[in-house]
Amino acid sequence: MRSFRRGNTTLGVVVAILAILGILGFSLNRSLGEKLNTVHSHTLSCLLDLAAVEISEVVFHSLERKGITTSDSLFLQILGAKPNDFPLSLPTSWIPKTFSFSPKKEYSNFSYRIHLDCIDAEPILASGSWNDPQEKLFKIRLNAELSLGESRFKKMTKKYTLTRYAKCQNLKLPVISKFTLFVKDPEETSEKKQGYNCLRNSITGKPLPAARGEPDSPLILFNSSSLKEDNLRKTGHVFLGGNRNIELHLTAGGDSYFGEYFQFFNMGKPESKPPVLTLSPLPQTSAFSSGIDFSDESGIKHTFIPIIRGVFGGFYLQDEKSPPGDMDSRGALGAYFSSSASRPKSSSFLHLYGNLDRPSPTVVIGRVKRVYSFFTRMFLKSGQENVKFGPWLCAPAKNSGGFWETLSNPQGFVHGEKFYELDPPITHREIFSSQTAYESMASRLIMEDYNYAFDWLIDSTGRTPPPEVFREHGGGEYIQTGKAVEFHLSNRTESCVIDVTSINTRDLIENRISYVVENQAELESIFIKQPGILSLRGKTVFVRTGPVELPRGISYDSSGILVVNGDIKIVGGITCQSSKEHILTIVSRSGNLELTGTNEEIRAYLVALDGSIKCTSKARVKIHGGVAVKNLIPSDIPGGGTITFDENFDPTSSNGACHYSIQIADFNETWNVVMQ
Repeated sequence: MRSFRRGNTTLGVVVAILAILGILGFSLNRSLGEKLNTVHSHTLSCLLDLAAVEISEVVFHSLERKGITTSDSLFLQILGAKPNDFPLSLPTSWIPKTFSFSPKKEYSNFSYRIHLDCIDAEPILASGSWNDPQEKLFKIRLNAELSLGESRFKKMTKKYTLTRYAKCQNLKLPVISKFTLFVKDPEETSEKKQGYNCLRNSITGKPLPAARGEPDSPLILFNSSSLKEDNLRKTGHVFLGGNRNIELHLTAGGDSYFGEYFQFFNMGKPESKPPVLTLSPLPQTSAFSSGIDFSDESGIKHTFIPIIRGVFGGFYLQDEKSPPGDMDSRGALGAYFSSSASRPKSSSFLHLYGNLDRPSPTVVIGRVKRVYSFFTRMFLKSGQENVKFGPWLCAPAKNSGGFWETLSNPQGFVHGEKFYELDPPITHREIFSSQTAYESMASRLIMEDYNYAFDWLIDSTGRTPPPEVFREHGGGEYIQTGKAVEFHLSNRTESCVIDVTSINTRDLIENRISYVVENQAELESIFIKQPGILSLRGKTVFVRTGPVELPRGISYDSSGILVVNGDIKIVGGITCQSSKEHILTIVSRSGNLELTGTNEEIRAYLVALDGSIKCTSKARVKIHGGVAVKNLIPSDIPGGGTITFDENFDPTSSNGACHYSIQIADFNETWNVVMQ
């Protein structure tokens, strides 16, 4: 009996132990299952987060690549959208179906849906009211629903909302890249201040050897690549300050290629088509109002009305030898200029291209006047003919007696086969009445508003002053100080009025910087490929610490803007590697631009609104684009050169999407996650 009871007790203990073990096993299994599910959920969540990160990077980077491919339909959709078109839904069919994580086993049951749109658009404003309707700041919003999980586990779904800042910008700088030459604070130039009137020339118009610190040759401005372009809205403008009166002398040069009919006309050897003009008003004397009496060989009296005709002269050092045919005959220019308010006789360092045969006028902004000298001769009106009467009018020789006694006194003239003699004899004193009246008609200066040139170039009659045509073609006054310059955006209804005198570097680059590097070394490591290729890829890159040196032979394979906080040294030329439609703008912030190349062309727009541009050699400068500086010192460009406006830089022109890019931030402005 005792053995039986002992067996039952043992069995009970075993059963109890097994029950306890069962309970513990069940609890452990349940706990392990819960832990497994928890681990699995965390794993799925992490896998989804990793997938979301990669998908967002792929989407945003692909979008940015499309943003520099100006023919891409998605880029064109964003470019053409106006701020009131936002939110702007974007297609997603271009997003890849697989990613780097797709082949991995843990993503075998992965699925996703993506919605992409642009929100919160606002314009990029620059320089006051300037507003390119296609430029905008906005956000790109990515909504992604990602799912992952196996059948024996609960499938996990997470919704992500990510936004990044983006901007669609024009790679032409606003306002300023409309100018062939923009000088914010020019040299003072007047009758008493040499300034830009610093070139010395011989009577032929050829440059004389320059004195120390003087340039040898002029700086020629071609305001259009098309020499006969006379549409003032298409040409590059010129800005020479807005607060100073600047007088630019007729520019020297015997070659009409230099522009603005910059030629010299010798009396003894006139050009075939010199710009001869009839002067007005004439002196208010009886001779010019009632005429002068002459008798022919038969004793018959004739009355002729005198007129004064003039031909443009040049500015050059006085030729002491005064050879026959010299435009400075008998020291006319010397006597005229040698007064208490003597005027410099040097010609202008700046040439604005355009002449009678090949006009290429432009809009000149600022208080700028052109200054010409005239040589004059008296003619007599005989029917429809003008008959020469005596020699050229000129100032009297110095220290040779009284004023009137030193002037030649013509007594008659031959016309046809007859000789006409003064009857009664008359002197210059009687014809002109006063010394002042005579000198006003002798070698003199003509000053006119600079933009009158356009009228004169397109007017075939040669009348002076010219008719009022510039207003019609240019749409403005002859003199614009720059306080209120109206810019029309072509093929659009928009226009804006800008005070160009107040433009500064900050206005130009604000909201436009898309990548910042520390110094030249970092610039080279990221944006300069070997051998010597600058690849900005549609970005506006800011170098925080200058100076920066661009090596000889560098070229660029895409459009962009390079901004340097400091000096920029351009060792040689700069070429466009792949397409002439690509444009490069180089901006020195608070520094200067230094050019050291020789006979190499720089295809870029150069900006130093806080400094200047300097050339270290006497080689000619050749810039295809434009220049904008605080000041321009002729002695800093000793060899002269050419600046040719590149119409691709014109911010008012409409050339489609060619010079726009979309830049997207490389970080997420928001990251929101919701688990379902």
